[in-house]
Amino acid sequence: MAQSLRDMEIPAEAAEYNAGLGFSLEGRADVVGRTDEMLSIDIVWSLRARSGASNGSYTQSVDVPENKWRDGDTSHAARVGDEAANIIVALIGGEDPSVAAAPQPQTQRRPEFPTVSVTPVEGAPGNGRESLMLAVLQSLSLNGVARDDINPDVILNCRVSVTPYDRSLQFVEITWNAMTPDGSEIGSVKLENTIPVGALDEAWGPTAFAIADAAAPDLLSLLSNVPAN
Repeated sequence: MAQSLRDMEIPAEAAEYNAGLGFSLEGRADVVGRTDEMLSIDIVWSLRARSGASNGSYTQSVDVPENKWRDGDTSHAARVGDEAANIIVALIGGEDPSVAAAPQPQTQRRPEFPTVSVTPVEGAPGNGRESLMLAVLQSLSLNGVARDDINPDVILNCRVSVTPYDRSLQFVEITWNAMTPDGSEIGSVKLENTIPVGALDEAWGPTAFAIADAAAPDLLSLLSNVPAN
């Protein structure tokens, strides 16, 4: 599953537990049927934000040869991950897969915010290109902004600029630019700060979420003025 998400440009890694960064995705598999040498498996995927709040769940039904399931066959595991990845990405974006798959009434309530595609962060040192993108995506999702990388209302680009301040500090400028899909500029949000030299050169960790949380009010204010399709 982690590899399938990475193939879709969602930073992910398999871990025994979540150290408090990003979303946590847990899977529980139950054998619900057996026919000859085949097993019917229900896998319940549960997604939680770093705050512990539920972002939804998805039950995946698969049929697997019993010996492949018992031996942990990697090709079948990859197939299972690929099949569920699109649904998990929808959950990350704040969508309910069961609702999305059902016919929608003509009087559907208009979303408060437009849909957004968040691109990898340009110019970020360390792993900020992916970690800050994921942190912003989670912060927006928790505030009701749905992700849509296919046909978004808004494309949110970010650039990080790091310049020397003095011997021990560097000046960091982070700018988010909101654009329409046709390239028209909607507005921008900027954060500035001085930090110790090299503080962002490796894993950003909680810093990415602190930055995303600091930018969230202004980003939400900017998005609230954009009509949703």
